Amino acid sequence: MHERQKLSEARHFLDRLRAATNTPDEFRFELSALLTAARSVLQYALEEAMTRPGGQRWYEDQQKANPVMKFLKDERDDNIHSKPVRPSMSVDVQARQTIGFSDSVSFKLTNAEGRLVQESVGSADPGPQATPDSPAEVLFTHTFSNWPDPNGEVVYLCELYVLSLAAFVNEGIGHGFITG
Repeated sequence: MHERQKLSEARHFLDRLRAATNTPDEFRFELSALLTAARSVLQYALEEAMTRPGGQRWYEDQQKANPVMKFLKDERDDNIHSKPVRPSMSVDVQARQTIGFSDSVSFKLTNAEGRLVQESVGSADPGPQATPDSPAEVLFTHTFSNWPDPNGEVVYLCELYVLSLAAFVNEGIGHGFITG
C-alpha cells in the first residue's frame, strides 16, 4: 500500500541520523523519526498482508527471523508508548601536539686547583620545532545498551534495519502479500 513511501522516508532519516552523530539532541530526534517511519512500513505491510491468504503468517515469520527488525520495532514502540529513545553515548576526544627536542652538550675543564680553564657548549641540529595544537576532534558513539551484542552501535543497526525493510518489502511484493 504505502510501504515504499515510508521506506523512502526511513532512508531520509537514516541519512540525517548519520549527519547528526556529533550533535546528541539532533541525533535522538532523527533516530525517533527514523524509527517511526520504519515502523510505519511494518504497520502498512501487516494491514495489507492480513487481507491475503498466508499474509499474516508470512509477516510474523519475517519478524521472528530478523532480530534487528524486531528489536528496532520494539524500540519504536517503547519510544511512543513508554519512554523516549535514549541510546547510550560515549565521547572520544583526540588531540595532537608535536613537540621538538634538540641535543646540546656542555663541558667545563678545570685544573688541579679547581680553576676553570675552558668551557664549551656544543649544540646538535635543533630538530623539528613544536607545531601549534591541532583542534581537538570529538567523536560521539551511540549504542543501544539493551542490544544483545555489546557493540550495538545505533547507526549500524539502523542501516541494517533499513536494508532489512527493503528486502522485506520486495519479498512481500514478490509473494503478492503487499503492493508496496
